[in-house]
Amino acid sequence: MHKYLDSKESSAELLRLMLPMMAQHPAAFHPVSYALWYEYVAGTNRLLMEGIDAALKAGETFNEEKVADLYVRFIAERDVADGMRMQVRLERIVADLAKTVAAAGIRTSDYNESLEQYGETLKKGVDVPALEALVKSLIEGTQTMHASSATLKGELKSSNHAIEELRAELARAKGEAHTDPLTGIRNRRGLEEVVEKVEADAEGTGLNGSCLIIVDIDHFKRCNDTYGHLFGDKVIRIVGQALASNVKGRDTAARIGGEEFAVFLPQTPLHGACALAETLRRAVEQGRIKRVETGEIVSKITVSLGVAAYESGETFENFMRRADHALYAAKAGGRNRVSVAEAAPESPAANKAKRAQNP
Repeated sequence: MHKYLDSKESSAELLRLMLPMMAQHPAAFHPVSYALWYEYVAGTNRLLMEGIDAALKAGETFNEEKVADLYVRFIAERDVADGMRMQVRLERIVADLAKTVAAAGIRTSDYNESLEQYGETLKKGVDVPALEALVKSLIEGTQTMHASSATLKGELKSSNHAIEELRAELARAKGEAHTDPLTGIRNRRGLEEVVEKVEADAEGTGLNGSCLIIVDIDHFKRCNDTYGHLFGDKVIRIVGQALASNVKGRDTAARIGGEEFAVFLPQTPLHGACALAETLRRAVEQGRIKRVETGEIVSKITVSLGVAAYESGETFENFMRRADHALYAAKAGGRNRVSVAEAAPESPAANKAKRAQNP
């Protein structure tokens, strides 16, 4: 993941410069669009600058499709290149270790064979999870050799340090890929990762016993139009903090869209999820946000929430869809309230309800 090194002051100035440019085009104000214009104004991405300048000169309109295309070509692919850079670094460490082991003249056939296998694997290209597995295996092998060979002690210590640094870098890259940069909580990909782990660790029970809360900021567009996008970002951060401070243990808060959030609650009964949703609603409603420019205190920020209990056998996509429908019901009911999803049409709970209505 690319690192941005601008100070808070300089990044604020870049934001001031780029917002008028973004406003001239139909693409929405979202993280992808922000990243595109931020790097253009900062002048740190030469290829992106050339691509945007060429499009502007040709009179092109930056709609969602155009913004996505430029982002993939000049930003996302660069991040892939960062992954390749880490792979090359690991290749170099493996090659240096192989030379050291061979020069030592010690019986290290098993370790040497492992290094050769790592080298062949890396030549084929691997993704970040595979790199993590290779790094872990290489650390274990290196530590074994370090303990058993006095001759290689210095060299292996240095190599082990380099590999540990690479592992830390991979961990940071993985964390950044699953974290929403504005709020610091998980993003949609991060939420999906948590759900997948719960499914895998549940020993056949899947997501049974889980609940999901979908949260949406009320009248967010009006808030942006009235107070500006910087204040809107502040509202999103405040809501994200409110969610993060009220989830415990295995529960996970995530920002899954512009002003939309989710709270995943494994092994939580519906009444517990509803109680938490009400706590979150009150926490946001009681919050006060000060506008930096005027000192005005804004106290009319509220959220609507939809709660769903997992129905055995349904997909996570359908689980989320039912929670989303409950959210729409909360919006339609006047906003700033909690609504509970109906059971899935073919679920045991729904069939039981039908039988009760039609004995």
